[in-house]
Parts: sequence; C-alpha cells; structure tokens
Amino acid sequence: MPIRIDLTFSEYAAKCGYIGQQLAEFPDEVLNRLDEIYDDVDLVEHPNDHPDNVYGNIYQHSTREVLEYEFGIKNPTDEDFEEYSHDEIVSRLEYEYTYLGYDDDEDIYYYM
Repeated sequence: MPIRIDLTFSEYAAKCGYIGQQLAEFPDEVLNRLDEIYDDVDLVEHPNDHPDNVYGNIYQHSTREVLEYEFGIKNPTDEDFEEYSHDEIVSRLEYEYTYLGYDDDEDIYYYM
C-alpha cells in the first residue's frame, strides 16, 4: 500500500531531483499557480504530472521572445514593445496556453 504525504506541488518539486528543484526556484506567483493546477494530483495515477515532466513543459520567455514566437514579430523594435502591453501579452498567453505568471525583475513570462 502506498503512503501518502501531504505536500504542495512546489514543496514536492523542491524534494525531487535536479529538474524538480529547478522548478521549485520559480517565482512565488508561478509556484502558487502550479500548486493550484496540481492540487491533489495522484502521481501514481498521473506520472506525467511529476515535477520533472512539468518543468519540461513550461515555456520561459522574455518579452522579446514572446513577441517573436507568439505574435510572429521577427526582431521586435522599440515600437513593437510599446504597441504590445503586458496585459495584451498576458491575455494572449492565457488564451493560447496555461499562463503561470511573470517575473518582472527578470522579464520572463512563464506558461505551458
């Protein structure tokens, strides 16, 4: 019979191998969102939800990369950065993906 230990997803990730530990270093906003998404997940029944696998499915892109990859703007200019606000970028990512959060200090959007 398996044992059950009550941990949040991010707490469990911090105790995993190297990849899971990297996930546990994400900003609090992202970790809180992951905790919401994976609340009460059974990793025996859903092994793809293991933090090592989840980490591999999370995009980490700067504003420039989001404009290039998600908006199709090659080599964004200053005008492009002014045209697309943070709110517009978040709306697009929420529509197309599961938006996890933004690290303002590092200019990184997290989504999967």
